[in-house]
Amino acid sequence: METTEKSKQSKFSFINRYEWSKNRFAWFYAILILLASVTLGVIFKKAGIYESLAIRSINIFFIMIAFFMLIWDYKRSKHENIKFSDAFLLCARTGFYYCLLYLPVILIFLTESHSELQLVKTDETFNNNFSVIAIVFSTYVETVATVVILGILAAFTGNMKK
Repeated sequence: METTEKSKQSKFSFINRYEWSKNRFAWFYAILILLASVTLGVIFKKAGIYESLAIRSINIFFIMIAFFMLIWDYKRSKHENIKFSDAFLLCARTGFYYCLLYLPVILIFLTESHSELQLVKTDETFNNNFSVIAIVFSTYVETVATVVILGILAAFTGNMKK
């Protein structure tokens, strides 16, 4: 009987998140943030309204939502309360994985589209003499800072009791 239940659970291990490790939760939500950011960025670009929004403002929204969902989903799946430090480290790990995935996206986007690079240089930076790598680095640093701040916020609010 017990082996039958385990075989049923292993078929749907994606659905049964109570077996997931913290690392798997972190990768899942990092990929989710990246897909949401890139998808919405492409939609805005096709609609012609991307030029009025910086991509990092889109990322802030998705990172915040995903961190809150991550803490909520982890607590619900594991059926345990999570300490502030553990919640922050889980958010930090997710943010680190997201930053690892996000860096190539920035590089590809800015090196492939020269018109977009000029738009970024004139509209989104403090100095329009930045090179491609300087623009990528400044955007990346902003993303890392955003991840840390939102990780602290999500860990704090995820620990609040009703």
